[in-house]
Amino acid sequence: MNFLRIVILVVSVVLVACASHKPKPPKTQEFFTTLIKRDGVKQFSYAMTMEMPKGGKRDGGKHGGPRGGHGGHPDGPPPGGDHDRPKGEKHPDEENDKENHFNFMFNESLIAKLSDTGFCQQGYKQLDKKNRRGVIQLTGECNDIATDNDKTKFPNPLPVKVKEEVIE
Repeated sequence: MNFLRIVILVVSVVLVACASHKPKPPKTQEFFTTLIKRDGVKQFSYAMTMEMPKGGKRDGGKHGGPRGGHGGHPDGPPPGGDHDRPKGEKHPDEENDKENHFNFMFNESLIAKLSDTGFCQQGYKQLDKKNRRGVIQLTGECNDIATDNDKTKFPNPLPVKVKEEVIE
């Protein structure tokens, strides 16, 4: 009988540990590059990547019956357990929530990066923005002109020398 109690105790502890495990926040990485043109125009590129969860289907692999429906009896309540949701209120889309959260994180991080570096003292205008799954990249131009201090603090990257090879 003691063995059964120990097994029940161990299983209970494992279940409690699994139930209280919070998912880790997604890993993000940011890239910030600057360019100061000869006429003093300051441009930058800011990109952020977010490790998206691995997995295929948005709905967790749940599919309906042979007619492609969502299951359940035609005269019964809709499946999914949302029977008491007011009519017209949409089910929250987890994928859109993640994307909105990523966009929010990107915007906050961009503002923080420009503030921390002091690159655009008087704001910026957006030149281009690309948003793909797990990656957002923005190219912008500062409203202020580069000072001598800016040119020292944010040196342009050295041009890459291309080595030409002759193929015979």
